[in-house]
Amino acid sequence: MQVRWNEDRCILCPKTGPLTIEHIIPEAIGGILTAPFLCKPCNDKLGERVEAAVKGDPSIRLAIEALRSRLPKLAATIAEGQPYIAESPRGKVQGILKKGDFRVRATQEPDGSIIQPTPKGRQYIEKRLRKSGADEVTIQLSLRRFDDAPDNVPIQLNERLSVVKWSIGSLDPVLTGPFLKDEVLLKIAFEFLACHLCTTIYRDDYPLSEIRKVLSCERAVQDSYRIEHLHAESYQAFHGLAFEGNQPHAIVQIRLFGWLAFRVHFLRIAVEGPRFIYTHQLDQGKDSWDRIA
Repeated sequence: MQVRWNEDRCILCPKTGPLTIEHIIPEAIGGILTAPFLCKPCNDKLGERVEAAVKGDPSIRLAIEALRSRLPKLAATIAEGQPYIAESPRGKVQGILKKGDFRVRATQEPDGSIIQPTPKGRQYIEKRLRKSGADEVTIQLSLRRFDDAPDNVPIQLNERLSVVKWSIGSLDPVLTGPFLKDEVLLKIAFEFLACHLCTTIYRDDYPLSEIRKVLSCERAVQDSYRIEHLHAESYQAFHGLAFEGNQPHAIVQIRLFGWLAFRVHFLRIAVEGPRFIYTHQLDQGKDSWDRIA
């Protein structure tokens, strides 16, 4: 769904010029609600900070792992390039997922042995054999033995080089990344609020100007907003946004994967007019925008 926007000014700068499509809920986690209200420089800068922060957030990773069977494509997208721990006969090893395959992180063990992804391991073997003076026939026979070797069985390629192709069992996400920054949640809520404020979003008075400074320059302003971190009872395959009205200031609720919930308080901002709720059913690819008051 794309929100109609009739202005030609960016809601962050706010400079006049060509505007680009912005995903209000980040595209990295499946968001499809868009609006053409950011200039390209603002969109690029905000996107670089937000996309990486969202995909690496431990709570997001746990949510998509819980919904993997219902949202396999989105789960694969979020998992791409993210760190995982794999079980193997050698023990636990760390690596990343690349195009759906686990790539172990290259490390050197205390005993001097080297762990590498299989393709790089093959290259390393060839390099070592050439450096040792092995002829071409020996090199090709050794590489063939490596390619044909069963998992978890040591093979001796020469008197100084033995290798093992370890099999990989279960994968668990590494949950040591930073949690969602306030900036990410503020960005979602501010853009959804803009859909209610329309041209009022361009006002340069406090605190709208301060919110723009936070999003544009990562400036911390303690008294312009407040965020509550909540959660629901279970993970569900939907994202949602709701303008809860003025209590007494404007509050936007964010729901990600059903379970993650946040209430963004825009202190000293009140919004007149109708209230709307947005819902995106991730497993159906359908979204709706409903007036609630």
